[in-house]
Amino acid sequence: MQKTDVGTVIARTLELFRRQGYHKTTMADVAAACGLLKGSLYHYFPSKEALAQAVMDEVHARFARTVLVCADEPGLGAEARLERMMAATEAYFLAGTGGCVIGNLALEAIDMIPDFAPAIRAYFREWTAALTRIMACRYPADQAGRKAERAVAEIQGAIMMMRISGDGGKLRQTTRGLVAEFYG
Repeated sequence: MQKTDVGTVIARTLELFRRQGYHKTTMADVAAACGLLKGSLYHYFPSKEALAQAVMDEVHARFARTVLVCADEPGLGAEARLERMMAATEAYFLAGTGGCVIGNLALEAIDMIPDFAPAIRAYFREWTAALTRIMACRYPADQAGRKAERAVAEIQGAIMMMRISGDGGKLRQTTRGLVAEFYG
């Protein structure tokens, strides 16, 4: 068996969660994907739940670096920031298979593993807050917050439909519709 690092274990687990979901992914699957013996995984993570938390942390951090950052780009107006954020959202979700891993975990595991709830809520709260900051440039604060929540829900629905149909156009249609509505 080969040596590996924590980053590799997290990356391979993320891909497995995308393809198989949390419950169908076993520690044996992760070990095989990393070229390790199953027992060696426990050197890196004490449990599957701890590994899932690390995956969620990585996904959240990557999403913040590539998508959420667009909401606060200096020197750009609200419209340009929204356009960039929607383009980054498309690129982020079209680049991987399996849709939104944190959204999938919310549906699949939040009720059975309540310890996942804070990380899942934080991800969606920060996404909504980033959109709210943009929307607040055009709408009153309460309306901006509602529009941001609806936008995240529409994007999540589009990701699900994209996954079902295999058509990335579903996501593009939704993100572009949100931009057009903002301009309207």
